[in-house]
Amino acid sequence: MLNITTIREEPLVLIASPYHPLSGLEKVELDQLKEMEWIMPEESCNYRTMLEKVLRANGIPFRIGLELGNPEAIKRCVMTGPGISLLPKMVVEEEICRGDLAALPFAHPDIRLDLQMMIHPKKWISHSLLEFMNMLKRSS
Repeated sequence: MLNITTIREEPLVLIASPYHPLSGLEKVELDQLKEMEWIMPEESCNYRTMLEKVLRANGIPFRIGLELGNPEAIKRCVMTGPGISLLPKMVVEEEICRGDLAALPFAHPDIRLDLQMMIHPKKWISHSLLEFMNMLKRSS
């Protein structure tokens, strides 16, 4: 059994082009996501699974315009097209600061991402790795 330590919650950001109709809103409600075109990460992505579960549970129809396995490709498609996406904040911070992407004011309690550290209990850990692990724990 692995030893699992939650490091911190990584915020997920709903992104769109700065010219997207939702980007000018003060708050994006779940029902405003009806019929939106999504640029989605691959199916195995845990935050995509959470998003789709929330949309389906609330009867929000959605269209998947593209499914991509690379966050950089997702960002480029969102920057240049009508689609929206959900990505970790650390992946999109720079583009949001530059104004290439807009962070839509949306949050849902069932869509969250915890960064975790998993360690096999019988794994030998060097002093350097132990220090790195302790640094991660302190930064949370």
